Amino acid sequence: QGTFIEEMSSFVGSNLTVANFSMCLVTDDALKALAQNCVNLERLNVAKTIVTGEALVPVMKSCKNLQVLDVSCCGNIKDKFFSYAAQY
Repeated sequence: QGTFIEEMSSFVGSNLTVANFSMCLVTDDALKALAQNCVNLERLNVAKTIVTGEALVPVMKSCKNLQVLDVSCCGNIKDKFFSYAAQY
């Protein structure tokens, strides 16, 4: 059984444009499902979560309309991700 975010992303699919998961328990698998199902995402807030940069890369690749990505206070995101993100 998937997490709420995985199931929700499958249900709403490309209709989802804004997602705020700040201070929520968000797993890397949930973000990967979000990247796969919600390709029209424009704003994503995962501030103060345990997500990793590795899980955010698929989001950045799949969600071509992504304009805002809030990763403030995410201790598991390393400098390597920010170097990658700067290309977008």
